[in-house]
Order: sequence, then C-alpha cells, then structure tokens
Amino acid sequence: MSDAEDDAETNASTGDKTEVCTDCKAKEEQQKNKQEELEEEAGVEQKTKGKTRHGEKDGGFDEANKDFDSLKPDNVKDIDTKYGSGRTGSLENGDKITVRPGSSDGRSTLQIRKPNGRQTEIRYNPVNLGF
Repeated sequence: MSDAEDDAETNASTGDKTEVCTDCKAKEEQQKNKQEELEEEAGVEQKTKGKTRHGEKDGGFDEANKDFDSLKPDNVKDIDTKYGSGRTGSLENGDKITVRPGSSDGRSTLQIRKPNGRQTEIRYNPVNLGF
C-alpha cells in the first residue's frame, strides 16, 4: 500500500477515497495549542462541581475579541446577546466558540463549548484607563 493510500480515508456513503486534509490537521493542532496557551494565561481551573471551567484575564472586550480571532474559528457569525453584539464560530475539533461583551458578572467572556457539554469560560477584566 502506498503512502497516499495510507493517508486516504474511505467515505462510507459513496465508497470514495479522499485524502486526509493535512492543512486541517495542522489548523486543529494550532488551535489546540493556542487554546491551551489561553487557558494557561487565564489560569483556567475547575472551581465548581459543574461542567464549566473558569479563568480570567485583563483587557476587556477588545482582548476577548483578539483571543477569539487568534483561534481562527470557521463559520464565524455575528450574534446578538442580552449583553450586546458578539460572535460565534467553530473550531476544527468540533468545539464551538463564542465571544460576548458581558456576562452574569458584567465582564466580557470567551466561551468554548465541547460537544460533550463541558465548557471553558474566560472572563475579561475591564481595562483601567486611569482617569
């Protein structure tokens, strides 16, 4: 069997062989590394018995948007939330990601939801403009 055949997957519905998307695998790995980096920066940890892990960073909604963009999600759409306009998208591994300008405690939030219902929320402390 050739290397190309080793890297091919069979489509169950059509029986066609398709090349495994090496760019997709690379993007998924980059997103995973960036997500781990963000979680480390935010000190994400399991603080309750629930399904949500929490962390926090400084920088407000601008920083939350930068972090959202750094994960390079696909299918990004603008959304309206009770806190204002945000965005949502999906990552290569199936996680859904949302950034919104508010939350129950008032801070901007980056939320990453796994297909199994577990999620990570990073709250962004507002920028102190020193006025």
